Amino acid sequence: MSELIKIAADDVSKLRKSDVFRVLDCAGGERLELALFIIANRPELREEVDECLADLAA
Repeated sequence: MSELIKIAADDVSKLRKSDVFRVLDCAGGERLELALFIIANRPELREEVDECLADLAA
């Protein structure tokens, strides 16, 4: 998962809220796995991850 995070940040601890959509959008078939990875490592981003997943599903 870290290779996908590197699209926007050096590692998940440096991932900004504003970059969550871009990272998830680029994840393709690994989107759900990446979303769970972000939430597990950055629980404060859960709401943003949920919103981005909803937008991408639409």
